[in-house]
Amino acid sequence: QQRVEDLNIPRKTCIDPWTGLLKHPVVETWKSASSLASLSSKRQSSSWQTTDLCLKGTLTQDQTMLGNVKDHPEISRVVRQVDGVIDFEIDALSKDFGEVLQLSLETKLESSRAEYRQVETGHGRLQDSKSRITILVSPTNVTITSHANMLLVEIAKELLPLRI
Repeated sequence: QQRVEDLNIPRKTCIDPWTGLLKHPVVETWKSASSLASLSSKRQSSSWQTTDLCLKGTLTQDQTMLGNVKDHPEISRVVRQVDGVIDFEIDALSKDFGEVLQLSLETKLESSRAEYRQVETGHGRLQDSKSRITILVSPTNVTITSHANMLLVEIAKELLPLRI
């Protein structure tokens, strides 16, 4: 007899209404790779309402600016999701931008059991005994590493625009 069970990590996408950063299924943070200082972020435009930050199954898009968001944002990050698949588009807003950034994606996987495996260049999997998260990047020469239940992506200007 077959039985249907809920997913260990529900297929919903949730964002912070002010920063625009993902809160589910991963917690998204951005830092300078050299200083490890956090980058500020500000949500720009959206088809999402600020009272309904978690959506399931529908095509949605949201844009966030990163860097010095008050005076001169450095990076644009657009996130799209459909049925649990999340797509990032990251691009520099200035020709002067030259800093290497680190994108951290903290997953809901059990950190003591999470294992990362690079399937091929630009394609990796982080999984525990119940769930698997796959990451694909284009261009494929982007460095992806992991630490416990976190995926870390190093982003240099010459790799932009970048899709994850």
